Amino acid sequence: MTILEAITAVLNKEPHGLPCKEVTNRILKEHLYTFNTPDPNAIVRHCLRRHCRGLDFCICSSSKAFLYHV
Repeated sequence: MTILEAITAVLNKEPHGLPCKEVTNRILKEHLYTFNTPDPNAIVRHCLRRHCRGLDFCICSSSKAFLYHV
């Protein structure tokens, strides 16, 4: 499973969304992805930003999977 798939799996269970840190905690708790970093939340945050509609910057992906919500 990729990090994008893991994030999607977690968020599909939550109709109102979750904070990034909670997404990371659930990925770790459910063993959906193995992180090779001391800061897994940074990886989740980066992936969310890259694939979020409403955020456009140079490293954004053309495929948008999430809706930006403040």
